[in-house]
Amino acid sequence: MDTLANHAHVFPESLWGKGSVAALEHLMQACGIERAVAFAPSRPKFLNCAPGLMSGWWRR
Repeated sequence: MDTLANHAHVFPESLWGKGSVAALEHLMQACGIERAVAFAPSRPKFLNCAPGLMSGWWRR
């Protein structure tokens, strides 16, 4: 059976390691989840974590 985590917000490792893609992958492996739909943080959440940085800078 294919298990999907249908909503996961991820952050750059440098801002919040526990919310990084690597952390999500580790959790997925531990729980037997094969796929996930991941989202970048919303602008307000991102600005709370990294004031002064523009949302999306880390995807470039």
